[in-house]
Amino acid sequence: MKWDEILDAKNRYDEKGFLDEYLEWGDRLIESYKSTKSHQDNIEKAMIMGMGGSGIVGDIIKKYIESTNNIWIDVIKTDKLPHDTSKYDIIIFISFSGNTKETIEAFRKTLKNNGNREKVYGITTGGILEKEANKFNTNIIKVKPALAPRSGLPQLLGATLKLFEPTTKDNLQNTIIKIGKLLKGDARENYIENKENRAYKIAYHIWGRYPIFYGTDITEPILKRVKAMINENAKLSGYYQIFPEGYHNEVEIFDYQIDPVLLPLIIRWEREEDEFIYLKNYLEEKDIEYYEIVIEANEYLEYLLRGILILDMATIYLAYLTRRKPLETNVINWIKERRRLE
Repeated sequence: MKWDEILDAKNRYDEKGFLDEYLEWGDRLIESYKSTKSHQDNIEKAMIMGMGGSGIVGDIIKKYIESTNNIWIDVIKTDKLPHDTSKYDIIIFISFSGNTKETIEAFRKTLKNNGNREKVYGITTGGILEKEANKFNTNIIKVKPALAPRSGLPQLLGATLKLFEPTTKDNLQNTIIKIGKLLKGDARENYIENKENRAYKIAYHIWGRYPIFYGTDITEPILKRVKAMINENAKLSGYYQIFPEGYHNEVEIFDYQIDPVLLPLIIRWEREEDEFIYLKNYLEEKDIEYYEIVIEANEYLEYLLRGILILDMATIYLAYLTRRKPLETNVINWIKERRRLE
């Protein structure tokens, strides 16, 4: 596809500027972090509950916070909560819209059963979650809106991270400011003004193929996110696998007759040991195509966010290539409307 056709596809299928929102990710992360008040009590055990684009916040924070701090974080993606929530020092419910069915139901149950409401937080743009928090006089953190919940990730992440600031070993504010500046640069570098940028090239490799995303345990939040964005933005299927577990099952799909539509995409941090050397050697020996995405970053949270941003943008370019509107989620909305709470 010629680049003029990509520009035309953006104008035709992304008239509200969904891709443009990524240019603001860095600023939104910093602003959200700075404008949120931290949780002053010591945190040793936390629970973060959310679904979809809100739930990925818990995945990111769990991996990052637990990697450098003696803090245990449970991430819940269902309204069926642990039997005893009193064991947590902080309980965080995240719903960008404020109307997510599972999150509202879990929030209501917690406020009904937990006497200490000072440690319960809701993070949202408004909706039922805000109303319930005000009704029960518990903590509510409002973040700025976005075109879609999934593009509101930096606001949700910045606010949630701030709650952990007093009990982490890291200088979180300096880290957030530095990463925010890097995200601004990455978004501009991969914006549509730059012909055939890196995000577009990733999309081009996936175009017409079935993507299977591979990474190690530290990459799992990126893998979860890109799988979801392939679904929501490009309206395509895909899956992910964690290695080295994949060496005990996944790799067998490359024996005998290889489905030519499959495209393995290896995502890894430049600083981690290359767990995929054996897989790559095998694929090259068998002349099986794969695509490797190495993310440069000086620290772990930077790796997660820079990886998510470039792959998010790639899925939007993939939508342009397949003539689909990345912002629209018609099936999700159809189902949400029928599951809507009052």
